[in-house]
Amino acid sequence: MIALVAQMHGIKGLPEDSLEAPVIEALMHYRRGPVVRVVVRAGTLNIGDTIGAEGYTAKVRGLFNEKQESVKTAFPGMPVEILGFETLPSVGSVLTAAGGVQNTVQQQEKLSRNVEGLPIILKVDTAGSLEAIEGKLPHTVGVKLSGTGDISESDVLLASTTKAVIVGFNVRAPKQLLKLAENEGVKIYTYKIIYELLADVDKWLKEKEGLGERVLGRAQIVAEFPHDKKKIAGCKLTQGRITKSDKLRLVRAGEIIGDVRSVSLKKQKLDVDKVSLGDEFGMLFEPPLDFKIGDMLESWQ
Repeated sequence: MIALVAQMHGIKGLPEDSLEAPVIEALMHYRRGPVVRVVVRAGTLNIGDTIGAEGYTAKVRGLFNEKQESVKTAFPGMPVEILGFETLPSVGSVLTAAGGVQNTVQQQEKLSRNVEGLPIILKVDTAGSLEAIEGKLPHTVGVKLSGTGDISESDVLLASTTKAVIVGFNVRAPKQLLKLAENEGVKIYTYKIIYELLADVDKWLKEKEGLGERVLGRAQIVAEFPHDKKKIAGCKLTQGRITKSDKLRLVRAGEIIGDVRSVSLKKQKLDVDKVSLGDEFGMLFEPPLDFKIGDMLESWQ
């Protein structure tokens, strides 16, 4: 359909025009170094040309088509990978001949908009990933430095001085770097899935703000008693305290079975609103999860 509409309206590529090639991706390849992916919109791109975007210039050392075949020239409409840049331009910037500069989206390695919140250093595989992740980070995250490429020694040293956590997405942290990070007291977390990265950042924020999940009490289920086709859990409180109005959950071997609420809380056959460390008590809870002796009841907020 695109070809048909172009033919009907007489739309043609203009290889003799000035070069114009929007950047659709930029990444640090583990063997080839900086790789910039573009689609040539106008003009012609050749090996040996001097090109640029955002003030960064490069001499084209290699061109590869969508089949990873080496080509000498790219005409309008062709997607190509370019080798030759030392610094990656942003996704959305436009390559022109002889270092011309057009619409800049963002710098690839920069200080964040907010350095007062949770401090992190963000390193990712591609400029597209960087843009996507930074766009979803809460404003209370202070990115001390962000960029593409593997985690480096300078990242660890900066994290040490700024008390930041290093967060990596689809990047590597060499073994010698992990040893340096351990010596400097720097934590490094790497991810393959964006939502897992964002979930951990959200958890760290809550902990920093004092809003993290807090266990108020734990009780081990030591017996069970039948009651009107239901089961009462006979428990002993081993940590903290539990009240009748607390949020509760059933835990087995460290795994959460489900959330419950107390319907009845009794101590020595007397209804009570609260039990304390060392107390033995009976609890009827809903929903009536199939608990086992040895399971734990946790109250939390």
